[in-house]
Amino acid sequence: MKYILALLLTSSSLYADRIYIDSEDLEISQDAFYVHIGGNMWREAGDLHIDDSGLYIDDNAEFDKKWKCPYCHMMWPLKSPCKNADCPSKYK
Repeated sequence: MKYILALLLTSSSLYADRIYIDSEDLEISQDAFYVHIGGNMWREAGDLHIDDSGLYIDDNAEFDKKWKCPYCHMMWPLKSPCKNADCPSKYK
């Protein structure tokens, strides 16, 4: 029993730095992957990984939080207005 508990604790700590994602929370652009983290906030990820448990990103990796313009669907840094000149957005 102690062996099983130690094995479970060890394996769970190995995955502590992984954020598993569902495909509907993922958006792919030419230069990055974006993971939906709630509301209209997205996390930019440079790499995606897969293992037996599913698709994940590294939690320890550097990342930028972005927001997605509801009109042109482009990603922008938080607290930054939409800078797409062709966008009819009111968020400029």
